[in-house]
Amino acid sequence: MLSRRMNRIVVVAALAAAGLGTLGCNVLNPVVCTLEFRYGIFGTVADVNGQSIPGLSVTITALNYSETAIVFDGIQYVGAGERPGTYTITYEAPGFVTRTVTGVVVSGDECHVTSVQQNAVLNKV
Repeated sequence: MLSRRMNRIVVVAALAAAGLGTLGCNVLNPVVCTLEFRYGIFGTVADVNGQSIPGLSVTITALNYSETAIVFDGIQYVGAGERPGTYTITYEAPGFVTRTVTGVVVSGDECHVTSVQQNAVLNKV
């Protein structure tokens, strides 16, 4: 007969082996995380009329990290996947004034980030 502690360890190991989640650090009180993937930052970027912007580029940076966000439909973007931190977001497109937003904080727990929505409007040059 397994002890209560061993039962927990066996259950945790079984869940991990079955691919039902990723485990937190505390085996006595395990946290089972979902397998979903969350972007830390998402939002929209449009012109003053709410229209999509051709050639839009969204760059997300932190201290030692930089990425070009995924832009789809010319208006929506996502980035900073599962990366907590404090970010600067730069929105650029030909014929538009570049816009930079600083201090965008993405927090999280031991499993996932808490997504932050950041929308922007770009003005023509």
